Amino acid sequence: MIQFDGVSKQFRKDNAVVRALEDITFRVERGQLALVRGPSGSGKTTLINLAAGLTHASRGSIRVAGTCLDGLSLRERAALRARDVAVVFQLFHLVPYLTALENILLPTLAPAKTGNAVERARELLLELGLESRASHYPDEMSAGERQRCALARALLTHPAVVLADEPTGNLDPASADTVLAHLDRARTRGATVLLVSHQSVDSIRPDVTFELCEGRLV
Repeated sequence: MIQFDGVSKQFRKDNAVVRALEDITFRVERGQLALVRGPSGSGKTTLINLAAGLTHASRGSIRVAGTCLDGLSLRERAALRARDVAVVFQLFHLVPYLTALENILLPTLAPAKTGNAVERARELLLELGLESRASHYPDEMSAGERQRCALARALLTHPAVVLADEPTGNLDPASADTVLAHLDRARTRGATVLLVSHQSVDSIRPDVTFELCEGRLV
């Protein structure tokens, strides 16, 4: 579950106050996929970063996966992401000196202590068409392969919440369809999915769609 109550985010840039989000209130239930749309600069990435606990709200309250983010320390927010909340970034954020398999296993921190983590990672590599890339490094993979690797890393531990910021923005149609299909599968397994995308609504089939304009829900 994801819930925003009267959330605003402001920051200073060049001695001016930038109002990234203003009085945002919404709720996405467990097992729902919510699509967030809006023009560039409307606050979509800020919304994802707030839900992930990567930044603090200036005002309002945020609850994610049953945990209120208000007042949590950086360590506590990191622990929540490691435990319950996965983030898929548009720019992948893979570790360049780790192989595809090692990148996917990052959420476990200690694979030898996680039982079936390696088996699960190899299943995801197979499902996402990356089985031949398991020992390849990010710079040896295409953009679509790197994004699918980042998605596998996010889905490894069956997170309660998946946050995806333009995960298909730089992909060819086939790779985009693969990413969307696996986000849909996460929804059917009970995860709450918050997706920022310019893909057509018909290709995503969201349970709810939010439109952002100049930091406000419209």
